[in-house]
Order: sequence, then structure tokens, then C-alpha cells
Amino acid sequence: MNPIPVSDFLLITSRYGKVDGKSHFDSEEDLVHDIFPNRILFYTNFMDERSYEMYIQEGAICIKKTRLDDYELHEDAEDIEDDLDEDDTEELDGLWSRIVYELLTRPALKDLDIRTEMLTLYSSLFTQTERELFSKKLPKKMKADVTWIWGQVSSALEEANRLVSFEWKEWVETGVMELNDLETLQQLNIDLPYPNESEIEEVSNAEEWEEAILQYFNNHLKAFDLKLVAIGTHFDEYQTFACLSTPETNLANARENFKKLGMVYKG
Repeated sequence: MNPIPVSDFLLITSRYGKVDGKSHFDSEEDLVHDIFPNRILFYTNFMDERSYEMYIQEGAICIKKTRLDDYELHEDAEDIEDDLDEDDTEELDGLWSRIVYELLTRPALKDLDIRTEMLTLYSSLFTQTERELFSKKLPKKMKADVTWIWGQVSSALEEANRLVSFEWKEWVETGVMELNDLETLQQLNIDLPYPNESEIEEVSNAEEWEEAILQYFNNHLKAFDLKLVAIGTHFDEYQTFACLSTPETNLANARENFKKLGMVYKG
């Protein structure tokens, strides 16, 4: 696990902590964490409902892990303390890096030149022809609001016939159909196949099954220089996806562009 600077922890807890807990929304995991004046309580999406309480003891960062003893017992399961394992350290690295970025590192939207940042994002997402068209359609008055920004971006992607939405768990029944209906794929005569039972089982059993879903589609799209990414204001059960042209866009910068403007990107 990467070291956690005491100074960053103290800055977050002193600036945002409240006695009854200050809620912090983790848009990438669709979770709400609690920040107190002397500790941070991180929640997770693990089936055993494990959580991590981060605090300072004798000048050092300490972490207490709590989980259900047996989640299959449902309401009869009990909370127990447990040692951190490899999955925990990986999870904590992600949780900590995101909260530091969102609360300490990322510039506030009100301090950004939204037009310039959106033009930079468009250069990452669209072909040159599309960029010129959608840049001209940006309103004269910009808003430092992530929902408004996402509305502009999603509208442009939809006009470019690159946007689809479906539930992650419906990736077989709905996802394949929605993608095949995209004009972007139809123009290239792409007909994505439905996965067989073995492929469905492989995705379902993957540790990062959302990444596995994207990988299934991208294995078929790669030959056509296309890539499917999950984007939006946050990740959710019902997700928005964009099918982007890889040769003519700069996807290496897209993730950072989205993060800077308060949105999420996976792919």
C-alpha cells in the first residue's frame, strides 16, 4: 500500500470533517464516505460490506478494517474486525488517491476556464470535423456545473451517434443490441456477436467484471479502430457509454480531461 501522508489526512479532516460526519460522494465507486474531525470512514462495494476507518495514533496513520463475518447469513451476519489483505491495500490505494484528488488536488470548477477545458476535452473525444462542429455549438455563457457540462458533452456525443446507455448487468441482452443499433457501427457494417455461455461465465467471474465487459466489446471493436468507454457524472448500475474512434482522437488524455471537469471515465 502506498504511504498516506499525515499532512494530507489532517488537511482533509480539518477542512471537511464534521462531528456527525461529512458525506463525501465517490463518483467512481458510487459510494458515500464519512469524514470526521479525527477520522475518515471509507465504505466499499465488497459483498462482505467491508469498511476502513482511517485515523492517527502516535503520529502515524492507522486503519481498522471491519467486515461481515459471513455475508451469506444476510441479517444474521455480524460485524467483525479483520486484518488487511492484498485486496484491501489495492482498494485503499484507490479510495485514498481519489479523495485526495477530489478534495485537495483537483481545481474547483469555478476556478477553471470552462470553455477552454471543454475544447480540450472535445479534442480528446472527437475527430477534427466533429470538434469544429461541436465547438461552434457551445453556448456563449458557460456554467461551472458538472451536470451542465455533462449535458453538453453527452449531447455532442449523441449527435455524433456515439452514445448508448444500458445496465451493466444487461450487457448481453441489451448492450449488444444497443451498440449494434449505433449508426457509427452500422456505417462500418459491424455486427457485434452475442457472447456464448463460456464468455458470459468468464466475464461474470472476473474480479473486475465491469472492466471485463468493456474488454469483451473492445476485443471486437479494436479491428475497426473503435473503443467503448464508460463515462458520465458518476458510475452507476445504469451506465452511459461512448463508442469512440481511436485513430483520430486522443483517448490517452480523455480520462484526465473528464476527471478535471468532475466527471468519470473508464475504458
